[in-house]
Amino acid sequence: VSHLSPKETLATINEIAERHNKPLWVDLKGRQLRVLHWAMPDYAKIELNHNVTIEGQAWAVLRGGAHCEIKFASGNAIYLDGAPPEAVGTGQSINIIGDGGTIEGYLTDQDKAYIAAAKELGLGSFMLSFVEGMDDVTEVRAEFGELAGYLRLGLKIESPKGVEFVKAMKERPTCCKLIAARDDLFVNIGPDKTAILPALKSIVEKDREAIVASRLFSGLESGSGVTLADLSDIHLMRIAGY
Repeated sequence: VSHLSPKETLATINEIAERHNKPLWVDLKGRQLRVLHWAMPDYAKIELNHNVTIEGQAWAVLRGGAHCEIKFASGNAIYLDGAPPEAVGTGQSINIIGDGGTIEGYLTDQDKAYIAAAKELGLGSFMLSFVEGMDDVTEVRAEFGELAGYLRLGLKIESPKGVEFVKAMKERPTCCKLIAARDDLFVNIGPDKTAILPALKSIVEKDREAIVASRLFSGLESGSGVTLADLSDIHLMRIAGY
């Protein structure tokens, strides 16, 4: 959340990036669920940035890993069975896991505002969250119209549907690079967490220049330094082809 407009935000960051000779990639939220308004712990209603439907049992996975069962959904609101352990803040990400359901739409209004600002500033490098099909890519390209040919897109694979999309590709689109976004992918992969290993391998097999991202060097988060698990993880990802 910023007090600056999308154009002011991008212009400020781009000036810093250019000063340090760094490329600027704009991360669009797309299908990723985000909290719209603060939800206090004594209330079990959370408003999201997309309308959702829930089928069967489902849980909301909150920041920090807390799992809260969802009783039902209505429009863009989910109602939990009991209050979350702590306040849920505006802009926080939420994953919904369970028997089934849908998230309506792809680009949010805020995404479109940042795309419009990027067009004005001549920026064309974007990471797309929770990509699950070429329709998502087409929607982004349509926002750019005749400028779509200049786009560079990183497709973040963060769900089982995204993995299936990758597997079904005949070849990676030339305008796009695949990104194995491991944090959300691990949450969403399903109850058998070992399934993330063949999923990660399928991504790099489709795109030998794929990026492996998130949950890297987790030992540094606690301040204890690099751990044996960190080094083993990096070695495993290199063996896989990243």
